[in-house]
Amino acid sequence: MAVLAQAQALYTAGDADGMLPLAARIPADGRLPGGITLSPAFMTAVAGMLHNLSFACRDAGRYDTALACSGEACRLQPTNGTFRLHRMYLLLGRRAYREAWDRADWQRTLRDAHPALWDGVSRVDGLLVNNSNGLGDFIQFLRFIPEAARRAGRIYVETPPGTLALFRQTPLPDGVTLIDSRNGIAFEATCEMVCLPFAMGLGAEDVAVPGAYLQPPAERTGPWRDVVAAHGDGVPVGLVWAGWGEDNPRSLPFAALRPLLEIPGLRVFGLQNHKDKTALYGQALPDHFSDLGVYDTRNMAAIMRAMRLVIAPDCGLAHLAAALGVETWLCLARVGDWRWGEDGARGDWYPNVRMFRQNQTGDRGTDPWAPVIAGIAERLRSLTA
Repeated sequence: MAVLAQAQALYTAGDADGMLPLAARIPADGRLPGGITLSPAFMTAVAGMLHNLSFACRDAGRYDTALACSGEACRLQPTNGTFRLHRMYLLLGRRAYREAWDRADWQRTLRDAHPALWDGVSRVDGLLVNNSNGLGDFIQFLRFIPEAARRAGRIYVETPPGTLALFRQTPLPDGVTLIDSRNGIAFEATCEMVCLPFAMGLGAEDVAVPGAYLQPPAERTGPWRDVVAAHGDGVPVGLVWAGWGEDNPRSLPFAALRPLLEIPGLRVFGLQNHKDKTALYGQALPDHFSDLGVYDTRNMAAIMRAMRLVIAPDCGLAHLAAALGVETWLCLARVGDWRWGEDGARGDWYPNVRMFRQNQTGDRGTDPWAPVIAGIAERLRSLTA
């Protein structure tokens, strides 16, 4: 068919601007004048091209076109969950929370297929909020638990492995029980932690928090503050450089942070707490750098509370510092995650987070992190002036 050939040519050329008007002429039901009906394979092919072009436009920073391509893909294939999820993330990146977290969409695309999922409104005889994501997502979405408890009543919240003792310090409403295993728990409905705002149809006014909502154990805060103070004078700054690994585009190589170690007046503490601590091995490090990366989240929370600020990429430890109320400077890749928005130095989720964004991808031999670290270094010098 000529239309498909034209679409394939535009897709191969990466011409999203040409693809959009062509797609707009295709009816959602595939029925053309004259009794012609487009085949499901044709509709699937064109929608898939639009979906892929949406990713390409997003990666190029063309967010308006990315959202338009995604919208057309969803119009042609309205039941495709992958397409709808991508569009939701694009909307969240634009801070269009209520449109992204559309309760009707929750009912239509998820709950109709899984009746045991909570409808986001009803009181139930036990709601299990399960957590299949990592530490960062759990911390970020913990703010929605009070509203879920108000609506559902008694709820059980699964915590990430090894963190139950820390999160038990969090003030939560009556009827909320934090658990590390669902064994023996009786519940009527379930909901993923990250799906709570989707199920409840929340908006921008439900995202913001006034300040810290996590607390380290009081008995650990004082001793760790003494440990930090014993390392000497200087502004205490915590450094994290990797999330899921140094090869993750969100992570920084430790070498990229070396210029920060040369700034006088700082007392720098490495807070990396998993395998990427190996980046320190064999390094000639200045005397004002100390490694305090620990695995116990209660100790890590207490250490972070002793910092003037924490510098980190998009990872769970960044969320931990932010939720503790510690000033957090976030190093973001050129194409950042939806939760940090498309641009700007401040976001909606944590009032104490300042974002430093890449302005290039580094594909041509340049270091994309160099401008980020230069911007951070300039601000750090103002702290010690």
